Amino acid sequence: MQVIVLGLCILLLAARLTIGIDLSDESYYAAFVDGWLKTGIAHSRNLMVHQTADFLIYPLALVFRAINGGSDGLILFLRLVYLAIAVLASTALYRAVAPRYDRPMATLVAACALIFVPFGLPAPSYNTIGMYSLLAALVLFATHFSQALPQPGKRLVLPVSLWLSAISWAFACVAYPTMLAPLLLLLVLSFLILKAKTDRSLLLRYLFACCGTLALAAMALGITFGLSRLLDMVLFTNAFNSVSGGFARKANFAASIFASHPAYAILLACALIVAVIRGSSILGRHRQWITGLATAGIVVGVVTTGSPTLFMRSHDLVLVLSVAGVGEAFRALRDSAADRGTRAFGIIYLVSFAAGITTMITAFNGPYNFPIGGLLSACLTLIPFASMGIKKSPASSQPTYRLPAGTPNLFLGAVACCAIGWSTFTFYYGQIVTPFHNLTLVREGTFKGLRTDGEQASFISELTHAINSERFCGTQMAVLGTGPGFYLMGAFAPTALSTWNFSGDAANPAAMATAAFYSQAKNRPDVLVVNTWQWATPLSDPDRALLSQYSIVQRVAVGVREATVYRREDCVAPDRE
Repeated sequence: MQVIVLGLCILLLAARLTIGIDLSDESYYAAFVDGWLKTGIAHSRNLMVHQTADFLIYPLALVFRAINGGSDGLILFLRLVYLAIAVLASTALYRAVAPRYDRPMATLVAACALIFVPFGLPAPSYNTIGMYSLLAALVLFATHFSQALPQPGKRLVLPVSLWLSAISWAFACVAYPTMLAPLLLLLVLSFLILKAKTDRSLLLRYLFACCGTLALAAMALGITFGLSRLLDMVLFTNAFNSVSGGFARKANFAASIFASHPAYAILLACALIVAVIRGSSILGRHRQWITGLATAGIVVGVVTTGSPTLFMRSHDLVLVLSVAGVGEAFRALRDSAADRGTRAFGIIYLVSFAAGITTMITAFNGPYNFPIGGLLSACLTLIPFASMGIKKSPASSQPTYRLPAGTPNLFLGAVACCAIGWSTFTFYYGQIVTPFHNLTLVREGTFKGLRTDGEQASFISELTHAINSERFCGTQMAVLGTGPGFYLMGAFAPTALSTWNFSGDAANPAAMATAAFYSQAKNRPDVLVVNTWQWATPLSDPDRALLSQYSIVQRVAVGVREATVYRREDCVAPDRE
């Protein structure tokens, strides 16, 4: 049955990958890889630190181009890479949970992790690679420490699961550098709580393994990008995100979100009450039933009450589930009768929850990003891992752990899985209208193989032909007014400090750096595309000054979408006979 459930989730998610096109955030992630395929990493001028995540998948893109003969269908390929990452991480989660808490429970836990798509963007990005790498690193850690202690006197060798965990940490920190904080917390908690002599020896070896993989990752980044460019990337990205100086803004933003959604705030408070009950000894043997059904009721309330609070319903669900189970994690750590496996699950729960807080604090959109770090804690909430009875297997002297028959946690898992799945399969980021309306297949270019609404498909086709007009000379292009997807439509290489244009906010240091960049003649693009539809970033004075040196070639307008293509006045392709 578990194979059928997880297989169905994979098939549904695979079908989901072919639907919808986002010309903003997803295209922003893909533009790194697309630009490198055109020029190579060494010639890229991009200074956004998010590109370190795409560095991890760039070798796969090179293989794709070699086999495919070009970049047609690149976005669909990258979505398949995302699916592979999600399946691998969810498989690791299943293998960690199943031996202790039975296969049905492990199936639902893994399914929740698999079908959760952050921000409705099924694409490899710093968010998704960081999220799943963190999840894999933690569950691989718990996989080993859920097992019985090795026999005294046996030679200790770092097991494969801990090596894979260390490698996953390197991937997580490359994609999302602030994931280093959860790693440090994991090591501190583990040394404090897992006190057996053999555990201490393994943890020390694990520490060295993590340091080694992180050092290799840092060396790879340094060799590829150069230390000077890496520093410039951090400074430029920080100038926009205000990571260092924007805590007050984020706190006010978070407060305003919850104040404007009182129903969700009440449900979050109810989840906190559930957490207190799960972390205590009150209600006795009825505690599991009461808290399980109460949490299921909270999940239903989140789905049916008001509008989404944290951008989309699935994000709302991850936060309330994580809060509801945090008491169980503390209980697992303070219970003197708990075995090392129970404590290991308590440790990774708290580390995941802390990682969610970390991503909230460091991300520009604050609370929206809690699931990037907190997804695992939400999934583990489905398991009453601190309430398990220990039984001896008839065939083995090793203890086994099984959920009581008829547990409400299976019901909670099913409800949570359906709720998260509903959010995933009904929300398509970047679509003005539902993509199921007048669904049209894109048959050429980077978006080949994807289906979207007819207007967007026509807009992509017309703008692609306009950008690649034979009237142009040169090799470089840029976009004004924020339109990362436009870079993917041309054969020209991007000449920009960021494919997400910041120039609309003239006071922003990133905007000032962009204006200074284009003030140099060598950086001026041969082709300029201006996003002029109603949601585009307004042009700044430096933008208009740059645009004055270009002449209009073609205006493309389909429905509400509109863009204008310009060429540099001194760059005209010769007439062809």
